Amino acid sequence: MNTKKDLPQLSNSLTAEITTLYHKQSLELINLALMHNKLSIESANKRANDLIKVKDINSVHELVSTHMVDQFKEYVKFAVEAYELGFQANAEASTILHKHGEVACNLTNELVNSQNVTANPLSTIAMSVVKSVMDTSQSMLSNVKNITEKTASTVAYKSAGLAK
Repeated sequence: MNTKKDLPQLSNSLTAEITTLYHKQSLELINLALMHNKLSIESANKRANDLIKVKDINSVHELVSTHMVDQFKEYVKFAVEAYELGFQANAEASTILHKHGEVACNLTNELVNSQNVTANPLSTIAMSVVKSVMDTSQSMLSNVKNITEKTASTVAYKSAGLAK
């Protein structure tokens, strides 16, 4: 069980976890952007080669419109993947915060139930307020986590439909 002496270490742990998470997500976003740029360059090269081979003006218009639709689909796919990546980072961050919130709640409960605090009536009142605030924050964190998970699943479902 953690004690109040462990609070600075827990705070550093939370900071390290969130920093690691966002560093990892930043690298994944950079990789996603690089892959998108690579595919865009390859696609642009293919489109240019296709366009050079066409001699009929009507075929050129048709080919250009087809290429524009394909390019739009590529950009939408990239945008959806980037959005999902950000949402994934937020969901993981909320999980980390939820875990640390539970630890803080346990520390608060330990403090509230401590024998040193219960002798003073003002401390008892203050601790009941703190407990109420912690319970409320715990409830809000749970709600945020549920909303994040629902939205992430909705985005994943919708992006699966766009990918087709």
